[in-house]
Amino acid sequence: MLLAAGITTVFLAGMRAAFGLDAAILPVAAATGCLLAAACMLATAHARFAGASTAAVAVLGSAAGALTIASWVLALRSLEPLVALPAFGLSAVAVILAASWTDPNGYERLPLGAAASAVTASLAVLGAVITDAYELTAFFAAAVLSLAVSFIFPAALADALRKGAMVIGASVLAWCTFVSATALPVAYGAEPNPLVQWEVPAIAVGSAVGAFLVAKGWRRDFLALAAATAAMSAGALAGRSAASLAAVAALAVFVAFTSPGTGRRVLGWTAAYPAVTAAALAWAYRPATNDLDPGPALAVAVGVVSVPLAATWFVRRGGDSSGHRGRADLVWGRVGAHSMIGVYLVWLTGIALADGIGLDTPLGFTAYAGALAAAAIANPAKRLGHVLGSCASMVVAALMFAAYGGATAVEWYTVPPAVVLVGLGLWLLRRDAATSSWLALGPALAVGFGPSLVMALGPEGDPWRRITVGAAAVAVLMAGAWRRWQAPLVLGAVVLTALAVNEIALVWSAVPKWIPLSIGGAVLIAAGATLEQRRRDLARIGRSLKAMR
Repeated sequence: MLLAAGITTVFLAGMRAAFGLDAAILPVAAATGCLLAAACMLATAHARFAGASTAAVAVLGSAAGALTIASWVLALRSLEPLVALPAFGLSAVAVILAASWTDPNGYERLPLGAAASAVTASLAVLGAVITDAYELTAFFAAAVLSLAVSFIFPAALADALRKGAMVIGASVLAWCTFVSATALPVAYGAEPNPLVQWEVPAIAVGSAVGAFLVAKGWRRDFLALAAATAAMSAGALAGRSAASLAAVAALAVFVAFTSPGTGRRVLGWTAAYPAVTAAALAWAYRPATNDLDPGPALAVAVGVVSVPLAATWFVRRGGDSSGHRGRADLVWGRVGAHSMIGVYLVWLTGIALADGIGLDTPLGFTAYAGALAAAAIANPAKRLGHVLGSCASMVVAALMFAAYGGATAVEWYTVPPAVVLVGLGLWLLRRDAATSSWLALGPALAVGFGPSLVMALGPEGDPWRRITVGAAAVAVLMAGAWRRWQAPLVLGAVVLTALAVNEIALVWSAVPKWIPLSIGGAVLIAAGATLEQRRRDLARIGRSLKAMR
């Protein structure tokens, strides 16, 4: 009877307070009522699962119900939006407790954790309305306080308070992360988001206190998320958005390489590349002139993305020597890197075509060539594809460097690709003994000799170009004869023959007519006298040529 009287007294007092208190006091009274109601619900749940008598649990439940109704009335009368949060939370906890009441084998942690979350939320609202503090700060402080006092309670209540603190703390961190993401436009001249205050990075850093509550396999991901949130918001507030975005990208790559979960590693790769792009563009943005030059930013982005792309082929953790080629997260990371670099290079090429070639475009292709070369070194199974891609990218870079330098001689555009292709061909010849020299070296020699030979022929040809091409052809012919490679030998002979015919044609008009006739007659006489020997020599040369590689 005394307990019933106490419950009735509390209920009536709440009703009277709701209609008699001053409006300025109502929010505090409502928050206090929510805190008392939540604490009573926590006590009810604890008594229910601790084996208390049905009568005791019923009395506690009745008291909790009376306090909840009084809190609702106070919340409605207070017209304070913040008080609505614990009031609605009490409704959810009441439903959970009622459901667990009818199930004698109900899950213990859910009602206890829900009630503890309501206690923490009510405590946060009470602190906010009393001190007029920032809401996020109040909720985070309440979560830390619940976590701190949990150590003085029995095991069941301590576990519930930790769960409640974790729920509230995780919710606050999630909101801080969302708010930090909305600060991205600040990096490109937008007005600051009023929701982003210094409490956001402070709370994100303070969230590390609760890392021990997180499952062991998730801790590094949790800490990375907290650090990224702190960096993003602090960078927006301090006017250092480029640095903060770079930190976010680095943290995303860290998660992509080290997280224990495959899905989280994939998420890390997915977040890393947009963060790199955003950081590079933010670095190139000039607030004073509200101008953005994407060329240098994209070149930097290519170089940055190329580093983790190459690094994925050196991963050897827990797998075979092939570098985890089939691991989903690494495959996703490589696909994403190639896609983003492709977008960057296409963009850079478009800028070069529209505004003229700058240094950014060839540097971007060079960085990509380096990443592919590193991948070729690390992964023998896919070496050929990476080598071909690296050579192609390097050739494009060499041509663009020549154009950027204002080179007019054709050799500036043909010799670098030819050198790269010769290196590739020599590697192919060493890699596979069955590879033909025509396949390995033919394209390189054609690129190197073809344009220069055409420009050297005729009366307008430069004599020094003819001398240089002839000397190079002699060197190639001798190398082909020494290594018994058919393509260099034949192509060197063809080039020398063309140059010889060109020289004869140039001086033909100055040579007396009897000299060619005398030389031709002597050659015909000698050939006729030794015809059979010359036929045997030609057959032997043909067989030797066919036997070459």
